[in-house]
Amino acid sequence: MTNEVTSERLLQALASLNTISNTINNLDAAASQNIEEILSLIGMSAVKVIPGSAAILYAYDEVKQEFTACSSNSADARILYIPDRAPRPNGLGGRAIQSHRRVVSYGDDTFQINPKMAKQGVKTGSAFPLIVGEKIVGLLYVYLYEERRFSELELLLLENFVNQAAMAIFHADRSTSVIQNLNRKEEENARLRKAGMLISSRLDLQETLETILEMALEVLDAHYGVFRLVDRKSEKLITAAFAGEIEYAPIKDDLPIDEQSVMGWVAVKRQFLYIDDVRAQPWSTIYHPLYRDLEMRSELAVPLISASGRLEGVLNLESPRVAAFSDADSHLLHAFATQATIAIQEVKLLESLKEISECILSEPLLAVLERISSKVLELVNAADCGVWLVDHHKLVLSAGTDGVQFLDKLPEDHQLFDQVIRNSRILHLDNEDQIASVIPEYKKEKNNWQRVLALPLQSGESKRLNVSGVLCVFYSVDDLARSSTSNWNEKVISIISHYAVLALQNRDSIAAVQHAQNQTTLIETFAALGDVAANLLHQLNNKIGTIPVRIQGMQDRYESLLEQEPYLYKNLAAIEDSSKQAMEIMQENLHILHPIQKDTIIVYNCVRDTLQNMHVPSTVKISLLGLEKLPPIYAGYQVVRMVFSNLIDNAIHAMNDSGEITIKGIQEGNYILVSVEDTGPGIPDDIQRKIFEFQFSRSRAKVKQRLGFGLWWVRTIMARLGGTVRVQSDGIRGTIFTLQFPVEEDAS
Repeated sequence: MTNEVTSERLLQALASLNTISNTINNLDAAASQNIEEILSLIGMSAVKVIPGSAAILYAYDEVKQEFTACSSNSADARILYIPDRAPRPNGLGGRAIQSHRRVVSYGDDTFQINPKMAKQGVKTGSAFPLIVGEKIVGLLYVYLYEERRFSELELLLLENFVNQAAMAIFHADRSTSVIQNLNRKEEENARLRKAGMLISSRLDLQETLETILEMALEVLDAHYGVFRLVDRKSEKLITAAFAGEIEYAPIKDDLPIDEQSVMGWVAVKRQFLYIDDVRAQPWSTIYHPLYRDLEMRSELAVPLISASGRLEGVLNLESPRVAAFSDADSHLLHAFATQATIAIQEVKLLESLKEISECILSEPLLAVLERISSKVLELVNAADCGVWLVDHHKLVLSAGTDGVQFLDKLPEDHQLFDQVIRNSRILHLDNEDQIASVIPEYKKEKNNWQRVLALPLQSGESKRLNVSGVLCVFYSVDDLARSSTSNWNEKVISIISHYAVLALQNRDSIAAVQHAQNQTTLIETFAALGDVAANLLHQLNNKIGTIPVRIQGMQDRYESLLEQEPYLYKNLAAIEDSSKQAMEIMQENLHILHPIQKDTIIVYNCVRDTLQNMHVPSTVKISLLGLEKLPPIYAGYQVVRMVFSNLIDNAIHAMNDSGEITIKGIQEGNYILVSVEDTGPGIPDDIQRKIFEFQFSRSRAKVKQRLGFGLWWVRTIMARLGGTVRVQSDGIRGTIFTLQFPVEEDAS
């Protein structure tokens, strides 16, 4: 009979354990919210397999060392209503928790059952700690109303219940913790999304930073916060925004970027810092309070590092509580710092683009390019920057830092010219070997460049790109050590390069408008001068033209007398010849004021004809290159001859009738370029700007070139033909005058 009872109790215990296991396996969010129900189920099962017993289960927080939940079950209802039955430190439960093992009331005279329990008939007691991974998560009391010991089977069954109870409490706590963490993460993500929306919707940086601070304070349960940003001029941390539970502004002393302050330390080390207590060393000696009247104890600070690796500032939170923050808080503050850094970068980019736009509308091209070069270095973490423009098949440095001045002129056979201009593509050079292969001059300078980014300045349709220059950014070793792997730098440089193209287009547009205005003014001027010339010739013809007629009349009437006066006869003849020559000279010089009769002209024939009608000294060698391959132009034959005659004559006199003149022609698009180059002494820069003026003369220039009225006519005629003339000389040896003629439309 006893064996049958034991077997039945064992079956009941196994059934209860199976029920408890299923319950634990099916724990969900709702069950985790009601741990008392699980404890009650375990207690009821224990009472069933041990008749006449009572069970009390507690959930225990080992960190806080306190009981968080309780459930009681008993065959005798009196025990359920015993007041003040909490575990005693020196009782069975306290001993069980301290020893991490079960404790029974018998076998040790020092153990006494709680008197209140004994008063209700409890004879024997036991306490089992609920342990998971060396961590106590609960406590099970089992009492007997009989004066006996627990059998080995009962203790074995209770140990199984204890293990099940421990796992139930552990899983319930973990589930609750997971749900709480998920809710917290969702709340944090919502705030981060809000911060992201703020960045895209607001232009005011201070307002954005203040809002981010307020969200960070709320999420991290901090009391005060401040943003200090790097001021590039003073190299200090300047207060940009603050927030917190205070009515007045914090101390705004500028902090040097050194290790003599907490925020300076974070800026120098470029790493986050969490201080449990600012009174502790070494922080107490470098801590600078945000508020003099308030005592802060813990601090959390993170650096603001841009995508290019540049330090933008420091974000700092403080609390009057010791150890107010956790590792999770530092990760979250990093997220807020990232949002703030994005806001700083975008605002700086927008402000720079606004400044460049205003500069494009108000300043000359070279000043705009200098501004663009400086702004690139402000926005990205680079050592040098330069802008090169295409000029006569060369890349000429137009703006840049001191580190790129040795690359002032790059010929068209230069690798940088070839790979960027001809291929119209972005060029990445990622190490010293690549840089030296494209920019061999780099080896001599030792600039410590480790990366080069070169972008073509191009506009137009994709199939017909017009590349007018190159924007290059150079990174040094230190730059790369702090740079991010993101493409923010390339994005910024690409955007600003478009503004450089706009500056070039703006210059060309202004030049086109000025050219059109000059053309209109020139046409009106020549129309007026033509009328004046026609009237002047008419008046002079009426006055001077009568001189030969009157002299011939005098010669016919006084022929015999004049034969006797040879001196008078000779002078009258000279007067007649002079008056005829004066009229011819006047007609020839004023003929240029008349409208130009345009026709199809072969430049090669025009130059050959000009040379045949000029006196060229035998000591002057003239070479013609590429002229016979040029397409026809539509112009006035005589005026074009006058242009070439003037330039060749000037070159001969500049060389003192001894040297070489090269006349070379090429076609570029809808224009042909004809250059007249001599080997004379050159023209200084200050004179080059004056030689095309109306009354510029050789005596004023104090040089040997025959410059003056003729070059004014050259520029005027070229303008009337829709072309241009420009001069190029280093002022030491040689001068090049380049004529630009539009190609005849039918021949283009």
